[in-house]
Amino acid sequence: MLCVFDQSKSVGIPLAKETIMLHELRHRFARWLAYRQTLASLRRLPDSILADAGLSREELRERARDASLRR
Repeated sequence: MLCVFDQSKSVGIPLAKETIMLHELRHRFARWLAYRQTLASLRRLPDSILADAGLSREELRERARDASLRR
């Protein structure tokens, strides 16, 4: 709880909503970062390795995007 001082009065303001919003923002950023790091690592792979695994870059991109959207 945060106390805000107004003309020598202390008013308690619960921070539940702000805390939830901050948590959600951090969570979304972590997912976005994981997605970007996955794409960056895939760009370094030669096409021959992906072909040997039977995967396309687009398929991996879609899987990374889907994984980043899951909670």
